[in-house]
Amino acid sequence: YFAIDPKLQNKGIGSKLIREMEKEAKIDKVKMICVFTHSSKAEKFYKNNGFIEFGRINFSKKEKRVFLYKRI
Repeated sequence: YFAIDPKLQNKGIGSKLIREMEKEAKIDKVKMICVFTHSSKAEKFYKNNGFIEFGRINFSKKEKRVFLYKRI
């Protein structure tokens, strides 16, 4: 799990963290990163960083899980 303090969001910190994670994953020969979220804001963040939705569970109008992946 990771999160960026709301006061520090929208400054590129999360995207930089994703890029650094991808660099480390490539060193370890990781081919894909999978994540899930329940937040619409996080869903948009991941999609803006190249992740693709591959599944969604809508538990109710307010509660969901979105599954995303990115090949690296």
